[in-house]
Amino acid sequence: MQAGRWFGFRPGYQDLVRLYIRRDSKVDLYEAFEALLMDEEAFRAELDKYAGFDEFGMPVLEPRQIPPLVSQHLPWLKPTARNKMWNAVIANKAPTDIQDLYGLPERGSIENRTNFDEVVVPLLAHASTEIMLPYELDGRSGFRQRARVGVIGAADFNQLFEQLSWHPDYESNIRAFRGFIQKATDDKKITDWAVVWTWPNSGGRTFAIPELGGDISIVKRKRRAGRSDFVGSDRKHRAAVRPIALGELVAPLGESETRGVVLVSVAPDREPDDLAKPVDRSELVGLISIAVPAKAVSRSDLIQWTVINSAKPDDVVADQDM
Repeated sequence: MQAGRWFGFRPGYQDLVRLYIRRDSKVDLYEAFEALLMDEEAFRAELDKYAGFDEFGMPVLEPRQIPPLVSQHLPWLKPTARNKMWNAVIANKAPTDIQDLYGLPERGSIENRTNFDEVVVPLLAHASTEIMLPYELDGRSGFRQRARVGVIGAADFNQLFEQLSWHPDYESNIRAFRGFIQKATDDKKITDWAVVWTWPNSGGRTFAIPELGGDISIVKRKRRAGRSDFVGSDRKHRAAVRPIALGELVAPLGESETRGVVLVSVAPDREPDDLAKPVDRSELVGLISIAVPAKAVSRSDLIQWTVINSAKPDDVVADQDM
């Protein structure tokens, strides 16, 4: 980027310049320099928000009052040295491919009951059309996955998503995803979400949920040993919904480059999950995976950093008298 200034006062030499640079599977310096340029342009755009002066000639707003976002377009290339990022925290992070959000509150907690009754059930109510989703797996096509699908507006989804409670160890990750999704919604890169509720192609356990029309499919999932989250989603389910996030035509949903995907399943949260033991509604939890529209994410996986007031870590806005 520094050498690029050379062309500012020596026109006519572009055809004589040759660049020899490492580009392989481990390090692609061309991609790294491109990401740095995108980081700088994004930061300049952030600083533009502070432009302007009041009637006394003083800045309307200063970066020390509301820290600007610093973008990181390449996951392995931070925007500055680690020793200069003491108070830096991730504000927004683009979900990569299909992201499992399985870090739920402790088993049996009231938060899980609220999550299921006030978020998961209303979300699944949007998935009322039963279809067979075609998909490819390991380079082979012709597979089909039974599912119920529907569409929810971005604002309605964000409102439900904001109500979800998570395990304390998981909250920082969710906060970053929320930030990215809200910004993409504001920028009209996300306008709605396809709710996909996968069911077994045949058989499987069911449980009666009157709000959802009767018996629903429940799956067997367990929490990871020594961790708060559950084991990951089924890869065939991820393969079935991925085309939606890529903006491809999927009947009856149609096609849209601004449509994300919410992949949902319902499971009893108990250990061990004894198939002979009747399931109680109080045990049910909703497992949610999301994929933002491919067009909403830059070619690199965007991460945005901000800084915190170290004396008040929970404050979004830094102290103006610092």
